[in-house]
Amino acid sequence: MRYFHWKEFPVIQLEQATLRGMLPSDAEALFVLRSNPQIMHYVPRPLATHVDEAAQLIAAIQQGFDEGNSLTWGIAEHTSNRIIGTLGFWRIEPDNHRAEIGYLLHTHYHGKGLMQTAIQSACRFAFDTLPLHSIEAKIDSTNIASLKTIERCGFRREAHFRENFFHKGQFVDTYVYGLLRSDV
Repeated sequence: MRYFHWKEFPVIQLEQATLRGMLPSDAEALFVLRSNPQIMHYVPRPLATHVDEAAQLIAAIQQGFDEGNSLTWGIAEHTSNRIIGTLGFWRIEPDNHRAEIGYLLHTHYHGKGLMQTAIQSACRFAFDTLPLHSIEAKIDSTNIASLKTIERCGFRREAHFRENFFHKGQFVDTYVYGLLRSDV
């Protein structure tokens, strides 16, 4: 089901970076992110082992955009235009007017407020341009940095699922956070 109809990928300018569509030429930079165990520690996906996997992910992200059912930006550094992270709405529930946000950022940029600014800008954009009522974030309960970031963005904890997810050989708790259109 098509949830949005944009002809061109929306670009959001931030003070520290640009949220933009990813290109095939970004595969190497995305591979650096997706193959790094520290960056991917809380992401329940296997580590990328070859740059072709990153290229396939970029193609899938573009297909989701083209079909109007997901929206994932690359976070590009201003000076080099190199992808240093990703941020997007990938599990959109049209019937519930709800989307799930997901993000990752290279460790060199942690603790600088970049992801908080990016999340806030992306959420404002989504609420302004899509018929969303709420945005959710599902976070491993041990990912303290992400929990703090999402809370600083105005998200509120809605649920705590105990040992609901099997990741890296163990069951982990998940916190579900939500942000309503009226919260922004």
